[in-house]
Amino acid sequence: MLVMPREEGVRQALAEIGIQLPAGALLRAHHGAMLEYDKKPGPTPDADWAYRYTRGMAQELGVSEILLEQAITGLTPNVTGPGTWVAVIEDSREALPLLRAAGVRLAIVSNADGTAAENLSRLGICQVGPGEGVEVDIVVDSTAVGVAKPDPKIFEFALSATGVRPEEAVHVGDSVLADVGGARAAGIRPLHLDPYELCRFDDHEHIRSLHEVVTLISG
Repeated sequence: MLVMPREEGVRQALAEIGIQLPAGALLRAHHGAMLEYDKKPGPTPDADWAYRYTRGMAQELGVSEILLEQAITGLTPNVTGPGTWVAVIEDSREALPLLRAAGVRLAIVSNADGTAAENLSRLGICQVGPGEGVEVDIVVDSTAVGVAKPDPKIFEFALSATGVRPEEAVHVGDSVLADVGGARAAGIRPLHLDPYELCRFDDHEHIRSLHEVVTLISG
């Protein structure tokens, strides 16, 4: 929701099989890949997640079936490897200060590799306490706390740090499985960030931009 894979790595991997990355296509491909991840219910091993996400991205980028496995091999280290999720999603970064200015208590809940807080701070997105980015109350990293979305227990860390009750909270995320399902299980209102309206499930709320949360709070 805040970061995605670097465009340079994706561009290079596709070029190796003779495919050009269309301008502006990566963000849509990311959200399409998240829907591919969501197809399998329940928590999944990292390797399985990586394969399904990368496959979904390749398909969204127009890779043909005959080149699909070759594309997945080249894309995998560039979209799910260590240090690859460092491209900032500007729409989300722009909305965070507005939410903070509106008095919203902010917490980041991420299925990550133990480096979420460090990376978000280094990229100037957010940090706990004063800094270059927006100040948040906590960054909950699944590896650091030993529990991952959609397990509702991971949200307890955020609720405790912000002093907010589940029924008062809103969780925004780009995965139906991890974010919508996990938040619901924790008694929190989920908002599915789906800027290209790719999701076909009608049993939960969708937003196209984090700026819509600002409007919801203000209204």
